[in-house]
Amino acid sequence: MPRIVCGDFNASLDKPSAALMATRFRPTQTAPTAFTALADHDGSVSHPYWPRLDRCIDYIWVSPDIEVLDSGVCFDTPSPADATLWPSDHAGVWADLAFRSEAGPS
Repeated sequence: MPRIVCGDFNASLDKPSAALMATRFRPTQTAPTAFTALADHDGSVSHPYWPRLDRCIDYIWVSPDIEVLDSGVCFDTPSPADATLWPSDHAGVWADLAFRSEAGPS
């Protein structure tokens, strides 16, 4: 049965939890998705010691019977009008997937 698991896993592939997921699923992409430093109400950066988008911790995991047609990261740039305004503290992940049919000829 095809399976998809997605979300913020707060773990890069070298961490035990993500490595365990990788024993049964594969990530559709591994480009950096976090952390995006955010500005507080006074304009100070919330996590100045974190480089922007330095690791992948957000995934779409798919079972072997799902084909990944394309996948990537979205919402990973600040507002063109305000470089301190980001969509979130994580980028989004998207994927175009195809489900392989188990049905034989009719």
